[in-house]
This record gives sequence, structure tokens and C-alpha cells, in this order.
Amino acid sequence: MKKKLLTFVLIFLCAVVCFSGCGLGSFIDVGNNGSSPTKPVDPDDPVVDPDNPDNPDNPEEPGISEDDYAVTVYYNNKIFSPDNQEIYVVWRNSYEVKRVLLGENGKANAGELDGTYNVYLEGLPEKYVYDPNVNVASVEERKLTILLTDVRTPEEGDGSGLYRSQGCYLVRYDGFYRANVKREGQMVYYEYSPTEEGAYEIESFVNLYADEVCPSVVLYIGTVGWKKIDTTQDVQWNSLKGGFTKNFKIVFNVDKQFVGNCLTFAVGASCKSSDSYPAYVDFKITYKGEYVDPNSDIREVPVGDAFNFLTPPVADGPFVWADLGTRKFDSENYKLNPNTGVYHRYDEKLYATNPYGFGRGYGPMLCCAIRTAIPCYNIVGFSTLYAADYVFPPGAYRATNYLKLYNSWIEEEQKFAVLDYTSFIKDYYATKCNSAGYCYVTPELHDFLQRFAASWSLWTDNDAEYMAAGTPETNGYTTDKDGYYLFACGYYAGQQ
Repeated sequence: MKKKLLTFVLIFLCAVVCFSGCGLGSFIDVGNNGSSPTKPVDPDDPVVDPDNPDNPDNPEEPGISEDDYAVTVYYNNKIFSPDNQEIYVVWRNSYEVKRVLLGENGKANAGELDGTYNVYLEGLPEKYVYDPNVNVASVEERKLTILLTDVRTPEEGDGSGLYRSQGCYLVRYDGFYRANVKREGQMVYYEYSPTEEGAYEIESFVNLYADEVCPSVVLYIGTVGWKKIDTTQDVQWNSLKGGFTKNFKIVFNVDKQFVGNCLTFAVGASCKSSDSYPAYVDFKITYKGEYVDPNSDIREVPVGDAFNFLTPPVADGPFVWADLGTRKFDSENYKLNPNTGVYHRYDEKLYATNPYGFGRGYGPMLCCAIRTAIPCYNIVGFSTLYAADYVFPPGAYRATNYLKLYNSWIEEEQKFAVLDYTSFIKDYYATKCNSAGYCYVTPELHDFLQRFAASWSLWTDNDAEYMAAGTPETNGYTTDKDGYYLFACGYYAGQQ
């Protein structure tokens, strides 16, 4: 009996020793599609209530007092051990720099400091990466956590050329990457193909406080087989006041119809000293959330009943453009006639005797130039409204369909959409033109012309940022807002 009892006691004691000496693990809430972990739980120092340091169930770790500035470093949600490598935690502000060797327990204690400090690591091995610019210690937040992760490896390439056939890196997933810039002027090329729709961000993480390396970025648009520098994309820059290092940030949206297309960018670096090469530029591609492009809502615009009653205009007398020779389009000179269902030249005094039989004040029917050139609108690549579905200026990498009107406001739905007038013009209204290329202006054709002028910035109130050569505005014409549509209009002066 004694022997059995002794055996039982020994087994129980072994179990107690084994379980007290091993970590049973902790739950880590990753969240955000696995992109950024929440603060991990230290099995040796669980934080039950970080806002209540006097919690008796959460005593301070031996050697670290409540007033000490301290850091704990984690790698992939576990305490990081430097394995005898000399890695320093640096607390830095304008008045003081304090370096503390990171212990094998993943902790560093700077003792009692006073004020606000930027905190980062020195001597970290190349395989690890983190954001060195976001950790700020203060009187209110003395204890910090630094999260390390791995540098991702691109799927293919060596980064040496703009195209994949030339070595361009292929990147398919978000995460941290590192560009190895070996000399001044060298660029490392990446082709990123998002695998799902959404809002994305590319941001560099060079240490602002070391202030030795300044990253650069160049964006390209095009296809996998043809690319050119994109001068339209906005690049944000972040630096300390007067600092040499400036980190870049690019924000871009990917609609579902563009998933699989590529964004190509090149990363470079300038250094204060040539001895700083090779320079490493860490950057992160982040999925920020859902995105729905309003221009993915494409709606083909049908013709209405008014179209069915149209006949081609009779060419009677000279054709007079709607500016009446003044280079000013005035909407007061034209009005919809409910009796004919189309727009007319209108003047209460000039047509007071109803000379045309359309009613007092109504003159000749207004026409739109669809199959013929428009004198006041001659941007490069544009010929007629009928051919506006294929505008291909010299130097462009693809044609543009000007009959698709982007960012069109739908008042009834309080939203933007793309209104596609391609069939509306080419398959319908073009068939109601006379031999000179003109057709009468119905309310729906009037609406198309108004939207066309707004969508393609024919009138900008002389805003130089949006003015383009060849628009009515740059050709010296003016108009009121209700007269946008008149750029393509005129009438036969001898019409009876």
C-alpha cells in the first residue's frame, strides 16, 4: 500500500513540475485578414488590465518598476530572443538618446525617463522587419511593444528591369518587402498584381531618426507588355522637420474589373554618404478595406420615344453655329418647343410674328453635329461625335471612348455611374442625320451634350489645371452653365 501511494505522489509531482515549466500558449487575435497582429500576450507577464497597473492580479515584472520606460519585442506573436546577438533598443528625443541592450527575454528597460521618446531598434538582423517610426513612449505610455515579422520574398524576378522578361519582381500578396539598392541611381522594379478588389497602400519604412537614407519611388501605368511613367498618381511623403529621410506612401484602389491587372513601381534610395550603400528600403503593401469604384456601374443609355418621331433636317439656307458669330454660347437664345418636341432658336422679338409656324418666339429647329466636325472643339484625336468612341491622341497607349461619360451624377439615386451613350449615338441618332451630318436636338440629346461637356471638361471656368488644348474654352469661347450643350449645335438660317 505504501508503495502504491508513493508511486501516485511521484506521478502527481511530476505532472505539477511539467505543467508549471511549460507555456500552454495564448490566444492571439490576428484580425484584418491576418495583416497586422494585435498586441501579443506575454505568458510571463499577462496584461489583464493595462489601464490599471495597480491590479494585484497583474504585478509588475521583477526589475521593472511602474515608472520605468520599457520595451518588449515580439516575433510573429511570440517573445523574441536575440540569441546572443547585440540588438539595442533606442529611446530618442531632441535632448537625449539612450541605448539599452535587448535581453534574451525580449525585454529592455531604460529606467526612469521623463518626456516623450521615439523608440526603435539598432542591430536587428536583416531577416526581420518592422515599422521603426510608429513607436512613441511617453509618461502616459511608458511600456511599449515592438512587433517583428519576416521580409516577404517576391514570387519571381531579381528586380533589375521594368518588365518581367527583364527581371522585374512579381508580387502577388500584401506584406513587408525589402528593396536592396546597391548604388546611387539604381531602381528596383516591382510588378504588383492584386488578387482581390479593395483599397491598397504602399508605404516605405526607412528609419526617420537615423536620417541617413531617403527612399524614392516611380510609378508606371500600362500593361504587362507596355508601360510608361504615371505622372497622375499622388505620392505622399513623410519626414521629420528638416530631415533628409522622406518616406513615401501610395494609396490606390482596385475595382473588381481590374483585379489581375498590374501596378508597376520602382524603388530607389539616396544616401548622405556613399558608404551607406547598399541601402535597404523596407516597404509594406497593405490591404486597407473594401472599395467599389463608382465607374464600375456602367449603364447603357437607351433612346426614348422622341427619337421615333425624328426626321433628318432639311438643309435650307446657310448653317449658323449656335454662338451666332460672337464666340459666346447663350442658353437664353434657345428653348425647347413642346409642340415640336425639339429645341429651337428662340427670340421673342425676332420671331414675334411666328414666321416659321412653330409658335411666337420660336425660330429654326436646333441641330447637332454628329457626323461632321465641330469647329470650336478640336482636341487632338477627336474628329466627330460619331467617331468619339475611339479617340486616340498621339502618344496615348490606348484609345478612349468619349461616348462613355464617367462620374455622371444620378440625381434620383444620389450616386455616380458611367453612362454609356455609344449605341445611343452610333446606332440611333446617327441614323437621323441628313447628308451633312446634322440631326435635330431632342431633350435626351440635349442631356447627352450637357453631360458630355461636363464629363470631358469642355468648360472649366478657366481653371488651368483642367483646361486642355482644343476645347471651346481654350479656343476662346464662353458660355453659361445651361449652355454647355451648344458647343455642337447650330441651325439652318433659311429653314421654313
